[in-house]
Amino acid sequence: MKFDRRKENRHTASPSAGIYLSQGKDGPAISPIFNGQLTTISRRGAGIALHEIMTERTHLAYGPMESATLQLNITLQLNDQESIVIPAKPIWFNKKTQKNIPPFRIGLEFLEPLSFKELNLINNHFH
Repeated sequence: MKFDRRKENRHTASPSAGIYLSQGKDGPAISPIFNGQLTTISRRGAGIALHEIMTERTHLAYGPMESATLQLNITLQLNDQESIVIPAKPIWFNKKTQKNIPPFRIGLEFLEPLSFKELNLINNHFH
């Protein structure tokens, strides 16, 4: 018997998203934004697929997993003037070949759950 350990339902997604490293929660960005594709999203986390997984010296998933100071941030562009940045920590990483989706996958847990309003804003914008 297979058990689903998800805390909340996930919404499938396919919008473009960016991800970057920062030095702690309120610290400066220490990497460029890597463009990817959001695969799922819930109030507590998201999945993102990327074409690249390495900064100059740091793995985008394993670096923050092994460091108390590195943090990942997802950035979603809602329109020309509005974007959302969501601080997160990686909880898993794998590589999967699937047509039209980048191969490197990172599962992220948000540092603070999204409000229902924020999740609805994201879902309404991208669906």
